[in-house]
Amino acid sequence: LMRSTTSIQCLSDFNDFRVEEGDFIIMVGSNVNDIQLEESVRYNTILPLRNNLTIEHPLNNWLKYKLDKVSYIEEKYRKIRWFEREEPIARLFKRLKKEFNISDEEYNKMLERLK
Repeated sequence: LMRSTTSIQCLSDFNDFRVEEGDFIIMVGSNVNDIQLEESVRYNTILPLRNNLTIEHPLNNWLKYKLDKVSYIEEKYRKIRWFEREEPIARLFKRLKKEFNISDEEYNKMLERLK
């Protein structure tokens, strides 16, 4: 089973199997070099894939699942660059701290806001 953009995941905090919404290509064969059948399917769901995000999750996950916790970043500091969306949010926060000379107190408030 191949996924075009993200993977299928089993997340223990939900106690069940969750699949991210999207397009999948199902391939059947004796090995990867001998695919006999191939079919594309679209999977739709209303179940969230992420339950508990940490500062090690990419900003993209925060934007998708907890926008209310991070939407202020671009308003208060600057536009987020394309590559920063794939990085852990902790790395982005450290970069912003250095770039904008953010105090330790304000930095800790930023981290607290994610909870």
